[in-house]
Amino acid sequence: MDKIIKWCEEGLVDEDICAMLSISTSVWYRTKKDKLEFKEAVTRAKHLPNRKVTNALFERCLGVEYDETTSEPLISVILNSLKGEARESVPELVKTLPKTVKDALVTTKVVSKLIPADIQAIKFWLMNRERKIWAKSGDQFTGDIHVTIDGLYGEPGDIPPPTPTDSITSKGTKKASTADTEDRGE
Repeated sequence: MDKIIKWCEEGLVDEDICAMLSISTSVWYRTKKDKLEFKEAVTRAKHLPNRKVTNALFERCLGVEYDETTSEPLISVILNSLKGEARESVPELVKTLPKTVKDALVTTKVVSKLIPADIQAIKFWLMNRERKIWAKSGDQFTGDIHVTIDGLYGEPGDIPPPTPTDSITSKGTKKASTADTEDRGE
């Protein structure tokens, strides 16, 4: 039972587990049906990888900031900081050091990095979590979406707000309303 739970926690699907156990899927499903405790244990174990993937997808939707750390052997750092005669005497000294000191690593640089939000991950998340608003119909999304962008190209109010007759193309450009084209004499 422990092996099966471990496999479920690692993300194996029923068919893979059956192959590992050399049993048919019908035996697997019958056992799950007949033994409620077994079924519940498998269900709980399968929840863990699903949760991990959900969390990873959520992080990709938001973007992730992390620190990248560079480490070097302590001996190299010391050698690089020494010059002349002092540097020449180090190899003899290194021979006398215990292995733990010879193998020691020190952090030499920490750089903060950002993995930006992934548009495909956002789309996938919204299409599955907010189906009514983001139901896909060709290249069009249904539902009401209200976006306010102040100060993007200057001060708030510099960009005229869209009128009810304005529409946005699939490329994100504004199509002029009939009122706009009449004002310009088109």
